[in-house]
Amino acid sequence: MTGLLAPAHLALTVIIIVWDVVLAGRIAQNDQAPRVFQAICGLAALLLVPGLLFTLATSTVVTGRAVATMDWVWPAVLVLFAAQAVYAFMRGLVNVAWGIPILIYNLLIAVIGIIRFAVAHGHSPAEPLVSLLAAQSLAMVFAGGTSGVLASPLFLNVPMVSPAFPALHSLTASFRFLVSLYASLWCAFIVAIGLPRAVVQLRNYEAHRRDQLRERPDADFAVGLKILPDMASPPPPPAIRADSALLDTLNVDAISVVVIPGITRQALDSVARVLEPVRRDSTPIVVAIGYRGTILPELKRAEFDENGRLATVRRVMERLHPVEQDEGASFFRALDARERAADGAAEFAELRLVHDVTHGAAECTGAV
Repeated sequence: MTGLLAPAHLALTVIIIVWDVVLAGRIAQNDQAPRVFQAICGLAALLLVPGLLFTLATSTVVTGRAVATMDWVWPAVLVLFAAQAVYAFMRGLVNVAWGIPILIYNLLIAVIGIIRFAVAHGHSPAEPLVSLLAAQSLAMVFAGGTSGVLASPLFLNVPMVSPAFPALHSLTASFRFLVSLYASLWCAFIVAIGLPRAVVQLRNYEAHRRDQLRERPDADFAVGLKILPDMASPPPPPAIRADSALLDTLNVDAISVVVIPGITRQALDSVARVLEPVRRDSTPIVVAIGYRGTILPELKRAEFDENGRLATVRRVMERLHPVEQDEGASFFRALDARERAADGAAEFAELRLVHDVTHGAAECTGAV
């Protein structure tokens, strides 16, 4: 049953977005509404979808760099909807039954949006404000039924337009009541469920408040760069051009890429061509095996495909050669022993062997 919570949240999010645009547009065209209120509603209807697209675009490596300077649009949209709800309530344009829950909800997510924007730009808000950020994340996990929602930019709280002026039909009034109930539930999730847990989690850091941070480790400090998006297919040309230019500009000590289990040989060939100049410079290459489903979380618990990941490791080793030849040969011997394992004890021993060999190769060459 909990597997249906995440898609239900996405469906309700789409319905609320459509409702916001349609209702705010109608209020903006209503000649009986005050001029200021018309302007606020018109801007809200105009900027909601672009603001949502901007906040989704800034969450990816491919498009995030191009629109990073526009990340202020979504907090501005949240503030605009909060102002619309405040104006409608103060002027008595909305029924109190659904005006108050929507007002509190819009104010709450607007404050959280401003705090998130400040943190993203290097500011350090007070602990109570940071607790609100953690509370929203915990509430999203509770409402989505899985922690996978935190890895997806699609799971967020969208604002709600305050339905000014009386409902003309009983069906419209019923829908407004359901929307206000949805807003009330989210306020309860964030304040009553998420906030207490967030405060407890943040206070766990108190034990480390006086810990002294070391300027650098005992060994040489290396700075690496993760390039290209997580890949299961050939990387997009814009990402290749941008990241190749970045590699030419920065003098980094290591390069990291992430491949998804089941990556095609064509994709590995593309990655190899991108990394060829780096390989000639003897820069260590770090290849990590990632996970599928980073945008939409799994609706049910997915099994850990160990064999598929080991097969991906083999293809990566054969094409990208992130370790030296001797260590690579030892790795393949260990991997062959793992694939021939028949009983549990032998399988465990060979898995340890694979881990030890790859770990030793990583220490020798800086690759994992």
